[in-house]
Amino acid sequence: MISVAMCTYNGSKHIKEQLESIIYQTRKPDEIIICDDCSSDNTVEIAQNLLSVSTIKSTIIRNEINLGFRKNFEKAIGLCHGDIVFLSDQDDVWLPEKIEKVANIFDNDEEVIMAFHDACLVDGNLHPLYPSFWKILRFNYEDFLANNFNILGVKNVVQGSACAFKKELYDEAKPFSTIAFHDEWLGLIAILFDKVVPVNYCMMKYRQENNVVGGVPKTIKEKVILWTNVRKKLKIHVDGIEKREAILSEVISRYPKRIAHASIDIKKYLDFFHLRASYIKSNCFFGIVKMSFVFYKCYQSPLIATKELAKDLMASTIRF
Repeated sequence: MISVAMCTYNGSKHIKEQLESIIYQTRKPDEIIICDDCSSDNTVEIAQNLLSVSTIKSTIIRNEINLGFRKNFEKAIGLCHGDIVFLSDQDDVWLPEKIEKVANIFDNDEEVIMAFHDACLVDGNLHPLYPSFWKILRFNYEDFLANNFNILGVKNVVQGSACAFKKELYDEAKPFSTIAFHDEWLGLIAILFDKVVPVNYCMMKYRQENNVVGGVPKTIKEKVILWTNVRKKLKIHVDGIEKREAILSEVISRYPKRIAHASIDIKKYLDFFHLRASYIKSNCFFGIVKMSFVFYKCYQSPLIATKELAKDLMASTIRF
């Protein structure tokens, strides 16, 4: 049984288009669960009108209080009855064969606990912006297929609306972290328990309007403007390091018996982020220089490793 868990909040502009793309899949879901997070527009009414004439079983829940997207997704997934759950945002558009192709991954390999695919970035009117979200992330899916999951140690590449997983993953991951994004948390917990498979197809049009994460590559002009306030930019960088350290620490503390079975050495990455944060806080420029080779071991891309190292070195010269 396949469930779709969708979270909505003031999504009247695009929800009809997204729901239609789900309803007309080549392999239809068995149910659609929508948790609306206190919308003030007619999002719920649009969804009700569309789903009422569909043969797909559906449930729409109106939250009494605003939960935020993390806890709202946790709630929506918990209400699903399917053994496979697809996550859905309210404003994207799924390509017709998305469910069929991703579901086949689970059908053909019982060890798979999560699968995720690439996405094409589009603007609000679905005009193409960038052909591959994975390219922006510098994600090499072939490494992943070769059981090299190290990229998950340094950042998340599992986009929520592009992933599906066995319901048992939710049972292991709840309650979700209040620090990590829901997809980031699910991706990390997935590698503690079973196989995670990337599906090398762009099977979704990923709208770039009001996204919390995501986005097309910045132009040189935009980068220059962004770095005009270097101190602010570096503060964001340092906050990201400390956040990643906290997330990895939470994984280790909550799943001590599973860490040894993880597909990556989570403790190694925790130490990496902890050391970076410590050197930056203590303004230890040369400490970062001494550990520079570790950046190239932890980051799969030499370019990203160089950029991260440069930011750390700059941040270590500033008192925040």
